[in-house]
Amino acid sequence: MDTTDKMQRHIASGSAFMVLLLLAVAAAPAQAGEPGLYQPPEPQPFAASRIAPLSADCLNETGGSFQVGAVNVGGQADFYIIIAEPAPEGGVVINLTSDNPGVVAPVDISTGGAPTLFVPEGRTVTTRQFRQIGNAVGRATLNIAATPSVHPDTGTVLSFSVPVSGWDVGDAQKRFIDANAPGNHCRVSDDDPALSTDGNKLANCGNSDITSVATYGVTPILMRLKTGLSGQGCFRVISNAPPAQGTISAGVVNTQAVGGLEQAFSFYYPPDEFADTAATRTVDVEFTYTPIVAGKRASTTRFRDTLTLVRPPVVLMHGLWADDESWEDDFVDNVRGPDPDGIVVA
Repeated sequence: MDTTDKMQRHIASGSAFMVLLLLAVAAAPAQAGEPGLYQPPEPQPFAASRIAPLSADCLNETGGSFQVGAVNVGGQADFYIIIAEPAPEGGVVINLTSDNPGVVAPVDISTGGAPTLFVPEGRTVTTRQFRQIGNAVGRATLNIAATPSVHPDTGTVLSFSVPVSGWDVGDAQKRFIDANAPGNHCRVSDDDPALSTDGNKLANCGNSDITSVATYGVTPILMRLKTGLSGQGCFRVISNAPPAQGTISAGVVNTQAVGGLEQAFSFYYPPDEFADTAATRTVDVEFTYTPIVAGKRASTTRFRDTLTLVRPPVVLMHGLWADDESWEDDFVDNVRGPDPDGIVVA
């Protein structure tokens, strides 16, 4: 066999070894010593391969082992459990409970009851998933009780706990807040038109009882992310332009402690012009949250909501000594057209 032949065989053998090594690494669920919640590395609904991150600064932790969890209010997230070492003979039974199910509750995906999972002998991951249900904003702890609780061969403790956060945007799932609400605006003061940066003010200002915003560039919309654990919130408009979709003041924001919760704030500015022939149009906004706990990996979750944009109204003003009867009904109806809210008679 000549030298060239030997080199080619050596390279081929080395390449085969590297492929096997990569396959082994890809198949491994997580390294021993990293117990927690587990999601396979395949793309999740909110993974980077499906939805590009807002920016390079926006965390996007998906796939693998997590030591901190999160789920939005009204949402759900499915996980396996991964233990610290391969299960001993007979396997390991896992029972999950929450110390605050009113915030985050673990349930069996099939029955809706308390989840009991199983790790087969020699494996580290449960054979099936459980479901986290987000019930309220706040903090909870998932208690993972293993039987046996201590590995009989190594003495490693197999039971553990995971902090989890329930999070939401807005008030009672009303995501968008009028920052110019009369008597409770989000500006610095009555005399200063600049929007406040004070978290204590932003946590309580505005009016969340709105269904739409007019496109005339003077009504900023506050988005208030609330959660039980410190972390990072991301905001972005995901609907396509044209016409213009509006802008976000801050796409990536770290939470701050306000009113017993962690909160992050950003503003949506509607476009200056409606620029459409329809009576209304919509903008889709995406919210992302990742807990940040020192030394622990946390899972990223996100959801979307829709804001309706409407045309700015036309205001018909009467003269100084006249009243609204100056505008005849036929004239107003002709100007109003098919939009009953498009004209304000004053």
